[in-house]
Amino acid sequence: MRRPYRFLFVPLVFLPGLAFAQVYKCTDQSGTVSYSGAPCAKSVKSQQLTKIETPAPSDSPPVERDWEKENQEFKQRQLERNAKESAQRGSWNPAYSRDAMANQKKQSDKNIIAACEANRGVHCSNPNVIARIRSENTPLTKSQQQQAVAERRARERDEAFNRAAAR
Repeated sequence: MRRPYRFLFVPLVFLPGLAFAQVYKCTDQSGTVSYSGAPCAKSVKSQQLTKIETPAPSDSPPVERDWEKENQEFKQRQLERNAKESAQRGSWNPAYSRDAMANQKKQSDKNIIAACEANRGVHCSNPNVIARIRSENTPLTKSQQQQAVAERRARERDEAFNRAAAR
């Protein structure tokens, strides 16, 4: 298993020498152009085309990033995006103040009790029953939906495992 790697190593040894290659353009007396890695004969017109050299280091200091400015720009963009999103969702509604929420809860409790009694429910005025009905009627947020799906999948996986283990 190790032998192929030995053969890959040999070409890599000669690779750095190729980085320092020079190319010469040789034009003889008849006008024929040839390219060579070695200098041309003295009787032939020669021109050195490529000489690879390392670049000289820069005299100027490296440019430092202004992190504080970038952070401020990011925060500004974030505030603008949040403002756009809140404008799309709608502005603040005074109906959702604490007093309005309390009144709405009382009204919804009355509606829940009335609906429960209309359906011949038992213990309709019990706070636990009201809380359960309210939670059943409240739409779930995205994270609550994802959590419920994950819990259902875990429960189904456990049930399938228990059925397989019982066989």
